[in-house]
Amino acid sequence: MPGSIDSSSDLQRLIAELRAALGADVGAAVYLPDGDGMLHPAAAAGPEEPAPPVPGTRRKFGIRRASSWPDHSSALVLPVPGGGPGFLYLARRGGSFSADERAVARRHAARLADGRGDGGKAIGPEWVGLRQLEAIQRIGARMTRLSSLEELGLALCVEMKEVLDYDSARIYVVESNGVDLTPVAFRSEHELYQRETFEALRSRVGEEGEGLTGWVAARGRSLIVGDATKDPRAVQIPGTDVFVESMLLVPLRYEGRVTGVIVLSKLGANQFHDDDLRLLHILADQAAVAVENARLLAGHERLVAELQALVEIGRTAAESSDETGVATILARKLRTAADVDGCILSRWEEGSTILRTLAWAGTGELQARYDIGHDRSIRQVLREGRPLVLHADDPEADPAARARLDRPDEQSLLLLPLKAGGRTVGLVELIHRSLRREFSAQDLEFFVTMADHAATVLENARLLHTFRQVADVDQLTGVANHRYLQERLRQESARAARTKRPLSVLMVDLDGFKEVNDAHGHSEGDGVLAAVAAALRVAVRDNDVVARYGGDEFVILMPDTAEKEARVVAERVLATVAESPYRLRDGSEIALSASAGLAIYPADGRNPATLLAAADRSMYAVKRDGGRGVRRAERRAVAVDRRAASSDRRMPGLESSEPDSPRADAPVALEADEPAEI
Repeated sequence: MPGSIDSSSDLQRLIAELRAALGADVGAAVYLPDGDGMLHPAAAAGPEEPAPPVPGTRRKFGIRRASSWPDHSSALVLPVPGGGPGFLYLARRGGSFSADERAVARRHAARLADGRGDGGKAIGPEWVGLRQLEAIQRIGARMTRLSSLEELGLALCVEMKEVLDYDSARIYVVESNGVDLTPVAFRSEHELYQRETFEALRSRVGEEGEGLTGWVAARGRSLIVGDATKDPRAVQIPGTDVFVESMLLVPLRYEGRVTGVIVLSKLGANQFHDDDLRLLHILADQAAVAVENARLLAGHERLVAELQALVEIGRTAAESSDETGVATILARKLRTAADVDGCILSRWEEGSTILRTLAWAGTGELQARYDIGHDRSIRQVLREGRPLVLHADDPEADPAARARLDRPDEQSLLLLPLKAGGRTVGLVELIHRSLRREFSAQDLEFFVTMADHAATVLENARLLHTFRQVADVDQLTGVANHRYLQERLRQESARAARTKRPLSVLMVDLDGFKEVNDAHGHSEGDGVLAAVAAALRVAVRDNDVVARYGGDEFVILMPDTAEKEARVVAERVLATVAESPYRLRDGSEIALSASAGLAIYPADGRNPATLLAAADRSMYAVKRDGGRGVRRAERRAVAVDRRAASSDRRMPGLESSEPDSPRADAPVALEADEPAEI
């Protein structure tokens, strides 16, 4: 006889008893596999002895009705519990087998499994029905095609229903920290389980206080729980009702370690049996491999996404040059990369307890400065240079930190230090709303790396700004210097040519400033110049540029400004200079006045040199008349197609420039460096 079991009188007797008990007038037989996996009859009882022919099929573990047995109206196929791919086959011409008859058949099958029917030998490895084997093979094939844990878990929940009856199925994975148990999928077949949520199902690996799932994950042992309400290891899921349920829990194992848990629940007591457990073990073995493959693929995809995010963060410096602009772009990119609802970037003012807000994304406007003197959590992050997670529902959280979470709907807050050059320079706040967000160790590792890259970009922007200040700012007065003025004037004149918009240049010179230096010294004069520059910055508009031209001369550049608006600014500038008292070191005060000349693009010049020269001539004309005023430059015609004498086209109320300037009736040279009009 093929296979590992020899025929015996006890086995033959059991089959005969089974046939008689169930009225299987067509016949009864037990089939066992041979070494090649083909099924053969080990014993049979029927109207014609000996046993029927071997099933004629080439498919492994497949069967067809024995051709020597006549047609029948009903058949019963039962697994041999604890056996290999083998089964009992019974057939009769009468009606279908009742529940009681099936119970009798199962008892006989159990006797075969216990070895009482063949001289004490067990029939072999665990048995799975053919239909169930096919379903498991199909599930395994489908799982290998899924790439995400969520898809895999959901598919497993759906497909398990074909081979195991349940009311609720949950798939957990053990996180990389070896502690957290995260549900990746769950499916409910009864309304009593509808209140389950991913957040409520979260658990931890542990033998006490972590529930049955944590117990299985910690010990790596399967469980059949007849009544979960009576099991001391069980923990009630928050938000769910208490009811009698049976549970079946099997660990997922990969290379000797527990990587997850499958949990099935069914209403009522003692609803799962050993056969269900053996079947779920087979599914768990296939699922464990699929889960690990999905994790590896997800890890690869996550690594690619993280590297791309870091590259994007590194590119931020090319998208903006000033610190605020860089911070704004970084806040947006950090929010996207971390998949959170909001992000705030702040700079820690060195040597103080002040956080200066630089930018935010996904949240309302924030206060510009925040004093961390009373905020222990933020001080801890800045001092220790390590991330910190805060939750709104944490009763032990620092009160100041919890107050920071009082912004609308914020549930979780991750504080990350901005570290550059080995020191902490600021803070990143990642905000998660609506639901409590658990950050894994892998999340934190990536976010810290991300924050470090952002800090480097931000610090480089600050240093660049500092270098530019040194290069572009007059160190005495704090306004733009001559070099920056020339560069900016070239840019604005070219833009004016392209956009056909006006550009105004105002030259301002202090009246009688030489007497200040002569009477009080150059040191006092420097202080007065700094005070005048501060007054000019207050008098102009946000888009205007104040620059020191040299000595006590200043230039105010006014983009997109015509003469009427420019005169308003000029008069305000002169009034501010005249009305501001300038205090000297000895406590005395002096008063100043100023003269100003105005030039408008393109009428008074089409390049920086001619605009400045026109404004300068007009300013000296005012000074010759006693100062304390503003005058528009004389309009001078520019020959485009020939060098011709221009007529004197003085505007009413405007006098000509300084005496040594070209006569009004003298030929006017073309301006060779006119900006091209695009």
